[in-house]
Amino acid sequence: MHTVIITILVVYLFWFYIRPWLVRYARRKMEQRVRDMFARQFGEAFGGAPYGEEPPTARQERRGKKIPSDVGEYVDFEESSSPLPPPPAVNIRAEQQVTDIDWVEID
Repeated sequence: MHTVIITILVVYLFWFYIRPWLVRYARRKMEQRVRDMFARQFGEAFGGAPYGEEPPTARQERRGKKIPSDVGEYVDFEESSSPLPPPPAVNIRAEQQVTDIDWVEID
């Protein structure tokens, strides 16, 4: 009788305490594997490391600007208060329909 009670207690503990922990652990591991595979597949295009290198970690410092501020030219924009002229009228002409030739059965 004691073994039945102990078995029920062990199953109860596993079902309510250990199983959710195992599910969370498995989900985290799967997410990590998918992220690693995605980073290896697409490389630097999506923030991952090139194939064969370690993926970047959260501890790495953020990089500075890729393009220096002295590269390129500044364009000064001006506001225009005059309205745009209306578009020119377009003359649309209907085209004739193209028809196929009559069907002829080949013997």
